[in-house]
Amino acid sequence: MNRPHYKDPLAAAWMAKYFGMKYICSNTNAPVEYSGAALDCSEDMRNDPSIKLVIHPESLHLLEPQNDDLVKVRKREEDGTERRLFPFPEFLTYNPHFAGDVICIVQRNRIAFIWPESES
Repeated sequence: MNRPHYKDPLAAAWMAKYFGMKYICSNTNAPVEYSGAALDCSEDMRNDPSIKLVIHPESLHLLEPQNDDLVKVRKREEDGTERRLFPFPEFLTYNPHFAGDVICIVQRNRIAFIWPESES
């Protein structure tokens, strides 16, 4: 099971503030509240680096590319694999074979989009 998460409370707070991302704390399985300045488990995360903020199932849709997102895609070249940034979904018009090769969202609504880590 793929569990996207953040280990950095600042990155998680950024995503909560600008995109409404919701989390579950990995050590308590409790929802995490965002107060407008920090997450309520930030102190715990500083004291215990094994704690992760797992993205709440209600927020997983935020990881899907939306119109006008800037996305990083994998492009296969003869001499190897190259990564490029493209606006979504315009690049699909010219490069339909890229559809499954979106690596991550880099920017949404001209605001940095911090991509989460994942584990199996």
